[in-house]
Amino acid sequence: TNFAAAYQIRSTRLLFQLGTQTFGATSVAYAAGTNAATAPVAPAAVWTNGATAGGAYTAGMMFGATHNMGALTLKASYGTAAMSGGQATASTARAVANIESGAKSTQMALGAVYDLSKRTAMYGTMSRLSTKGQNTVASMGLASAAASTTGASNTANGIDLGLRHRF
Repeated sequence: TNFAAAYQIRSTRLLFQLGTQTFGATSVAYAAGTNAATAPVAPAAVWTNGATAGGAYTAGMMFGATHNMGALTLKASYGTAAMSGGQATASTARAVANIESGAKSTQMALGAVYDLSKRTAMYGTMSRLSTKGQNTVASMGLASAAASTTGASNTANGIDLGLRHRF
């Protein structure tokens, strides 16, 4: 479920998004002696949370803004997502997503787009993703290079540079 809103104030647009995602209580069982940590994942069981009966729940929000200054548009955003109801497990009925309850991801980004013409633009974005707890997918579907182990915290930084042309 998602709710999003935007509000324009002259050259500035303010953005807000609130979202939730619920995962079922499915887990993948392996034969005795199988190393569950390295075994291939069944395609039909992508989202799981071990033995938690009611399923896991992710709630997230994002605030953002864009400011247009002629050919240059500046962008900024802050988003967070937190998991509840999940459980980290290392059993043979391992949870594929392997997310612990209380896992949290936070992402901040700053960027700019410079229009070279009506259809061509240069763009760049700098981003920092911080994770706390075992939460490979706690950022509402975004896999993270900063995935943490149980209770740990990690960060990952990224830079996105490019040239866009609309045909």
